[in-house]
Amino acid sequence: MQTNALLDHLASANPIFFWDPSKLEVERLCFHVDFKAGTLNVSSGVRNDILNNVFDGPGFSIIRVPNADQLTDNELEEVSHVLAGAFGALMPQNEAGDTFYRVQAKVSADRPEYRLSNTSGDTSMHTDCSYGDERPSAISLFCINPAVEGGESMIASGYRVLSEYAKSHHDNMSPLSRSYFYHRSHKRHADDEQVAEYRLLDVVNGTLSFRYKWPYIELGHKVKGVFLGENETHFFSSFETLANRADLVFRYPLKRGECLIGNNKWIFHNRAPYSDSPHAPKRLMIRHWIDSRTS
Repeated sequence: MQTNALLDHLASANPIFFWDPSKLEVERLCFHVDFKAGTLNVSSGVRNDILNNVFDGPGFSIIRVPNADQLTDNELEEVSHVLAGAFGALMPQNEAGDTFYRVQAKVSADRPEYRLSNTSGDTSMHTDCSYGDERPSAISLFCINPAVEGGESMIASGYRVLSEYAKSHHDNMSPLSRSYFYHRSHKRHADDEQVAEYRLLDVVNGTLSFRYKWPYIELGHKVKGVFLGENETHFFSSFETLANRADLVFRYPLKRGECLIGNNKWIFHNRAPYSDSPHAPKRLMIRHWIDSRTS
């Protein structure tokens, strides 16, 4: 996408996409769903309001399941599947066709070939499945057990981050319009290549569509032996800094039975480093990839 067209899109985009974290009202982003006699019920009104937030509003919502402390982990995990399925078709996340993924620390973060979701250390802002041909339009993260310390969900608007970047780096916009090599941390199909090339940014169906995950781009170029130029290196350094800047990031500690559902095209998400305890259940989130809209 050429720079002028990109700037024109930013100028005409819905102002709510450029939200300020300090002005977001948490309770207006939160929705309660009914759970009675073992049955989860998401009314059409609540469903539509949540989807409107995700695609035509700030880009995300938080959903609360009542009485979560009265359910076992297995029961709550089943609730997570039903809840995510209320917002669209659940997409497979691996070769086995599993439509959910248990996000839990299993390995050290100092091994770049491992999935960052399997660590508890520093990660980076990203969109999910940035390296895939079939990408979810939305994701959900359902909290089974929060971390003992840290682990807050972190959300940033790609519109706001890009707007801030354009203001301060208007002379280095070209890296946004090119393709990069992405390392696949895992394969969804047996014939997937380990490294795939995709454009970083497009406008699809009237909104920005990022494929953003800097560690996997960095590793993809290393594996291919194709080194980034000075402009691209400077771009990613500056963009990463902005995407993680405190005044651009909304932080929220998901509690047991709470679910974050977010736009996966222009909302960047991450989580803070965290610590588990041998005296409490390990942090566990259930992730779903949702095909809510043509994307």
